[in-house]
Amino acid sequence: MTFWDFWDAHWFLSWCALWLVWGAVALIQLPFTIILRMIRSINIAIRGWPPQHLDADGDWKKNE
Repeated sequence: MTFWDFWDAHWFLSWCALWLVWGAVALIQLPFTIILRMIRSINIAIRGWPPQHLDADGDWKKNE
């Protein structure tokens, strides 16, 4: 039985396996996200955000 045969025969188990993989990826990504958010909040606390020449997303304001 090949992988695709199993996938077709047991669609619910395959669907659950996909969710497990997605959860594992999310758990691996979580510490990096937390660290980057902490660095970003420290930078914002030190420098303030946004400067007058930027909008809330950090893009240059368009003169209208």
